[in-house]
Amino acid sequence: MKKTIFIAVLAMITSTAGMGQHAAMSGEYWVVENHTRDSVYSIVRFYDANNALMHEVKIDNLTVDIRQKKQRKHLDQLLNDYKTRTSRGLKKIRSKTSV
Repeated sequence: MKKTIFIAVLAMITSTAGMGQHAAMSGEYWVVENHTRDSVYSIVRFYDANNALMHEVKIDNLTVDIRQKKQRKHLDQLLNDYKTRTSRGLKKIRSKTSV
């Protein structure tokens, strides 16, 4: 009985670990840093596949909440747009609020 329970638990663990590996990452990613102590602002950093900083934007008077699906999608879209523009050889995106 113990052997069948052990095998069942082991099968469940390996199946869930296998599911987690199917998510493919493109390599590029973003990081959000929020500050609310002295003044409210957020810093969004975009990194490439080599973990090199591609772009950094400071957003004043706003905190980005990545727990909201809408804001995560918006950040993903910004990253995709930035990748497409820089891959075409166009001018780099410069924001007035860039750090």
